[in-house]
Amino acid sequence: MARVFNKKKNALLTEIRKSLFGVIFELVYITEFHKRGLPYVHLLIFLQASFKIRDSVYVDSIVSAKLPDPNLDSNLWNAVIELMLHNLYGATYPNALYMQDAKCSKQYLMLFNLET
Repeated sequence: MARVFNKKKNALLTEIRKSLFGVIFELVYITEFHKRGLPYVHLLIFLQASFKIRDSVYVDSIVSAKLPDPNLDSNLWNAVIELMLHNLYGATYPNALYMQDAKCSKQYLMLFNLET
């Protein structure tokens, strides 16, 4: 598993160095292992000044989230719905997974923000 992880990590670093995020000034990383032996990487990327993210408007222009089309890939759609979306909560759903003391333990019911 560590060999496969290392190959995938090296492939990712190669893509990053090929200007995935713009021109890179430097990158630093360290590979660590969880208690159960699974590896993970802490990665810090330093971009050249002209490629740095400076404000929330730029973040909003490059980051987006949308659900996959259930007609094109139903397996992916089911995985996203089941594993990545916050379930129903609130007074109408007192037995929901994240409900504790009549409120969401993940501090949801946040208001929608148009900007980051």
